[in-house]
Amino acid sequence: MSISNSDRLDTLRKKIKAMPAVPGVYLLLGPEGQVLYIGKSKNLRQRLHHYLNPGKWASDKIIELSKSFSDISVFRTASEQEAFELEIDMIVEHRPPYNGSMPGVPIRIRSPQEPTLRTQVMNHVRDLIRCGKLRPGDRLPKYQQLADELRVSKSTVEWAYWGIKSDNLVTRIPYAAWIVNKDVLQHLE
Repeated sequence: MSISNSDRLDTLRKKIKAMPAVPGVYLLLGPEGQVLYIGKSKNLRQRLHHYLNPGKWASDKIIELSKSFSDISVFRTASEQEAFELEIDMIVEHRPPYNGSMPGVPIRIRSPQEPTLRTQVMNHVRDLIRCGKLRPGDRLPKYQQLADELRVSKSTVEWAYWGIKSDNLVTRIPYAAWIVNKDVLQHLE
């Protein structure tokens, strides 16, 4: 028996309203219980609310996803870092279609032995610097821009940027941008 879209939304609204405002991982489930998308948030209730009201800020993927899921499952965590780690593990385990594990996507995990998405994004940015597409002083792409291009989550790109910062390849200018360091070439050798 199929339920109407308004019944689906009412049920989801009630479920989200009862969610805790804590960090955790959420699974958006399809009508057959299949995992469509896995995400994390420092405030589960607030994040999940946005899927019911995507607004004009939302990408085509989010708008399509907001019409597709029919249930939610959440896992509370003690911190945002723990949520990040659990999210990656769950994406590897479930390979949900809206997390970019579709054929032909430039970056995707094909087996647990391969590097994490974060490591793959870090390697991608390093390659852009090595080949000269990103030069000393250039700004790195905005999180959402690179996430859309590579079909990974925005948080994966953010964590990747922090990872290459520890290699002294880039510098973060607070509230502005990530910049390729002037002496980047000596750090790539």
